[in-house]
Amino acid sequence: ISKVIESEVLPMNPVPVTAETALRNEIASAEMEGYRFEPEEIELVKACLGGEITYQTFLERVLRQPGVCQ
Repeated sequence: ISKVIESEVLPMNPVPVTAETALRNEIASAEMEGYRFEPEEIELVKACLGGEITYQTFLERVLRQPGVCQ
């Protein structure tokens, strides 16, 4: 069985993934689960990941949004 599995495994060619691609992939994954994101929410995530705002600031802004934790 292991020989069959080994022959079907694709070779590992590490391809750099940008933060933008990783974020798009995560958003797509969450949307498949039924979640939806406003453009403002995505921009907040980008700002946090890019170091423009702290994680604490990110949390404060997200929690202030209507319908969040209320």
